[in-house]
Amino acid sequence: MSDLSLEIKLEIADESFRIAEKYYKLYFKAYRERVEKFYKSISEEEPDFFPFINPIEVIIIYQNYNYYIFFSNSKSNEDTVRYITDFIQDTDEYAKIKDMPEHIQDKRLLEKAKIGKYIENDKGNYGMNFPKPDINFHIPYSEQSGREKCDEHYHNYEFSKAFKEANMPSSDFPLFEMDLIYSLVNNEQFKYELEESVKAYNSELFLASIVTAAVSLETLLKISIINKLGEDYLPKEDRKKYTLNYAQILLNQNVIDERLNHRIRAINELRRGGAHSKTGKIEQWDAEQIISGIRIIVEFIFNVRN
Repeated sequence: MSDLSLEIKLEIADESFRIAEKYYKLYFKAYRERVEKFYKSISEEEPDFFPFINPIEVIIIYQNYNYYIFFSNSKSNEDTVRYITDFIQDTDEYAKIKDMPEHIQDKRLLEKAKIGKYIENDKGNYGMNFPKPDINFHIPYSEQSGREKCDEHYHNYEFSKAFKEANMPSSDFPLFEMDLIYSLVNNEQFKYELEESVKAYNSELFLASIVTAAVSLETLLKISIINKLGEDYLPKEDRKKYTLNYAQILLNQNVIDERLNHRIRAINELRRGGAHSKTGKIEQWDAEQIISGIRIIVEFIFNVRN
């Protein structure tokens, strides 16, 4: 059994809770002001990294000499603080609980708090040895702590961004520069599709690379019809909206020549063979041929080779 009576523990917990209500009001205010001042654009683009922008419920669980704090999304439109007591009088039971792995202890506390998930948590000793928690000690640190938490969340964002960039497949193609192709076509959908193909190539996912490149080829031919001939030349029937038919339209209108049309057919056959064949293995060479072929088509249609 612990040194202090249950009555004294409850009194201290109640006083600590009153401090916490004032503390977190200032804490979240300082946090949000700092986001607004220094991280506004990032928080708008990546709001998950700054979760305390939204109303938060703070659940404080007092357990013997310890406190546990869980931050969860508030069910109301304002920040709320509530506290729960979990005073365990039986020494053996308390020792058994404290010996549990941390995640099992957390699960037990979450069930007690009646929340399924939380944003983050904290824990520590809340000063049972001090019969009167001192509001003058805690409150001055609230705004500073809120600002520090905001900076911590920003650093989490920076780390995540750096980690993602370090582990993301490159969109640089080793055989030639892609920037000229993208600038000539000047279409975000085409660029996205071809970049995904190159990323798959760099990850040695050659089947995915040729399939995605084939999608970008179809987009390229459709864009070429619109740019060179106008939207009226696009097929009206869905069943005619495919790569070879787009190529035939461009050939009929002398935008491409017969040789380039054969090249488009060869690329399409390479894609069909890779996507539908049940035997054989797609090699690096296959992906290189399709991506290189797309470059030739772009340069021809946009007059680089003429």
